[in-house]
Amino acid sequence: MNNQLLKAVKTSTFLIGGCHLYNLLILLTVGLSTNSFAQPSPPLPQQHSIAVSPSPTAIPALRYRLIPSLGQQTSGNAATQYLIAFELLPHAPTPDDLDDLLAAPLKDLDTTKAQAVLNNYLSALKQVEIASNRQLCQWDLPLRQEGINTLLPHLASMRQVARALALQARMQIAERRFDDAVHTLRIGFAMVHHLQNEGVLVQGLVATGIADLLLARISELQQTSGSPNLYWALANLPKPLIDTQTIAQAEQAWVDFSFPELRGRPVEQLTDDELRGLFRHMKEFQFRSGQLPAGDAQNLAFAGLMAGAYGPARDYLLAHGRTEAQVKQMPIEAILAPYLFNQAQGWSDEIFKWAGVPYWQARTGIERGQQENLEQASQANNPLATLLPAINTALLRFAQTERMIARLQLIEALRAYAAAHDGQFPATLDALAPEMPAPIDPVTGKNFGYESHGKAATLTIEGLTSPTAVPQSVIEIRSN
Repeated sequence: MNNQLLKAVKTSTFLIGGCHLYNLLILLTVGLSTNSFAQPSPPLPQQHSIAVSPSPTAIPALRYRLIPSLGQQTSGNAATQYLIAFELLPHAPTPDDLDDLLAAPLKDLDTTKAQAVLNNYLSALKQVEIASNRQLCQWDLPLRQEGINTLLPHLASMRQVARALALQARMQIAERRFDDAVHTLRIGFAMVHHLQNEGVLVQGLVATGIADLLLARISELQQTSGSPNLYWALANLPKPLIDTQTIAQAEQAWVDFSFPELRGRPVEQLTDDELRGLFRHMKEFQFRSGQLPAGDAQNLAFAGLMAGAYGPARDYLLAHGRTEAQVKQMPIEAILAPYLFNQAQGWSDEIFKWAGVPYWQARTGIERGQQENLEQASQANNPLATLLPAINTALLRFAQTERMIARLQLIEALRAYAAAHDGQFPATLDALAPEMPAPIDPVTGKNFGYESHGKAATLTIEGLTSPTAVPQSVIEIRSN
């Protein structure tokens, strides 16, 4: 995802509190599709240098957790508690102060100013802490009633809470209150987990953004002398952190959610009245997407769009067993509907079937299927193509968060090894096994690149050039 588009997604998702899910879906569909198959220039490698202190793994091993254990969880719906917390957020939020305090180097963090900002969030964060221990989180979004018109006002508040939690963790790390920092991070990761019950793609992207904010704090923790080792805490985060299969199922359900005539029934079984209702909904869908004008010209424009699909729809019916005589007797809606909806279902299946496969195995198939869909949709005059987001870009986004978790877990393994070997890093990653196996890169399915230089090491994270440019990252690690 390029930086400009990522900024647009963040703005739409995090800052527009009452936005329709539809508006975000159009951004993900049209905006991402436009960028997905351009041939990007290979991005320049990114160079980083960090210093870490050796640190053995915790005793007991799961002393530190980044998600509440089952024994810690309580009954009740977390969503109710989050909504109470949102009402207690500052009426005049201070996003600039939060962002500036999060962006400053940890060594330069003004803890007095940070505490002053956090004082405005104390009541809200107390409710969020209660919510984080709830076993259930049911947002009860009216997806089946509202379809793509569903409002998602809670996402902006979630983002604001997450930034406050990230700042609180930073301040605790700076003040060397490491147990408090891990506790704060656990609250944040519980929020990430609680954002996934509906399987909404946009909500999953928000959860990923929050996770990245928290993982950046773990990176800062690793670089603070005397900090605890979180190898096993990272290893025991949910795998995957974002439930892509549930998201895929929800995305495929948008047709049923948005066109109530279809719920539980094949399009071929609809009555003439139901077909007319179906096309009224489709015209409204086209208008909301900006593909139809307002006013009197709307009907004419929609009729023109459907006229372009009539020939392929007629050929589709003839190829699937209908005779010329039967087609002539059918209402135009009955001719168009099977072609439009079954074609969209086929496109959807070719993409979402990959959601059950690890990203490193699915990437090539996802890219190929998305490109074929885009090419076919551009020729098909099928308005339902708008319901197919660029899932390849979203799945890569989720995989990059998994990659960050794996990278941090590997660095913790190196810290633990150095603690037992006078600050020396292992000659190869194989030396970490069996006590602390080195995680593989979830994006490539291969080991991370690694070279040892005694009390220093080089970690190389492979880049990607297609469909979305991801730069290679080289991290120079030295042991304090």
